[in-house]
Amino acid sequence: RRTWRNMYLRDWQARFGEVTTAGGVRVPVEQVMRYSQIYEPGFPARWRRHVLTWIAGGPGPRLGERAAAAARRDGITAADLAPAQARYWLTAAEMTLPDREKLTRILVRAVPGDLTAAIWPVTAGEAEQILGPLGGAAAAVASAVACNSRVLDTAGPEFATWLLREDLIVAHLARQWGVDGGDGETVTAAARDRGFGSLAGAADAARVFYLAGEGMAVAGVRS
Repeated sequence: RRTWRNMYLRDWQARFGEVTTAGGVRVPVEQVMRYSQIYEPGFPARWRRHVLTWIAGGPGPRLGERAAAAARRDGITAADLAPAQARYWLTAAEMTLPDREKLTRILVRAVPGDLTAAIWPVTAGEAEQILGPLGGAAAAVASAVACNSRVLDTAGPEFATWLLREDLIVAHLARQWGVDGGDGETVTAAARDRGFGSLAGAADAARVFYLAGEGMAVAGVRS
């Protein structure tokens, strides 16, 4: 009798909600979001604003200040975090940031781990509120899926995207995000700033786009 939602239900809804490209191809809302998370340069700023708006209880001025106040009412301040707790979410370089910015980054990175946080868009309309027009991302998803199909047709049943080497995908992500791929904490922070719970989760989401993104031949995709 009451509305019941959690992250798993929203993931399911996004997986089966669809966006139609200009060419009439229908792709899942989930994949459009994943593509944007990985490849849109402005996504971290959009995502940060989206999460802080949810924490603050709605849009409006002084968003960061209102989000910090909401966290404080729940007993969360930068001063209350032990150094080890802060370091879990922040890189070594970020530990020197002002307390407000440290808390903001921790909140943006941590909230997606809350199973009850209704922040993940499940419809094209909700996704557009974060991303704007979806046509370009939807077309890129359709192109990546078509690329994978062509590779599968050539390589045969022994090929699957889950066989792609994770280290190559992580290096691909680091290049896309302009961070040091060898620095695990920096690339992990970049993944979290894009709404992923972990670097492994980001790499898993990128598998469907990797071949198209790298423009690789069939001979180069086998581990």
